[in-house]
Amino acid sequence: DKTNPVIVPIDFESGKQYPVEVKNVKAEVKDNLVLESVKIYLNGEEVEYKVEGESYTFDVPEANEKQNVEFVAVDAAGNEYKLQVDDFLVSTNILFVGTITHLCLLVQ
Repeated sequence: DKTNPVIVPIDFESGKQYPVEVKNVKAEVKDNLVLESVKIYLNGEEVEYKVEGESYTFDVPEANEKQNVEFVAVDAAGNEYKLQVDDFLVSTNILFVGTITHLCLLVQ
């Protein structure tokens, strides 16, 4: 088996802004034969996640700076696949900043 596992984040992308206090992240992780392990890192720290079938979910808390997630999946044959989602922002301050910018444009 020389086929890497597959990781597909659902509604979770690099460079996006999420105007929530907590972003619930879901990713589909699968392998053509046997998936051995999955690790998920938030800003370099391993996080706990829930598994339902091929769906892996975890929460990303609000922060005032951009964050990064790395998914690492390894199958029984030792094939490893890494996927990074970088520079995303989880913050309720996004709407406020956007509203102020919009008002400034309207006033001018």
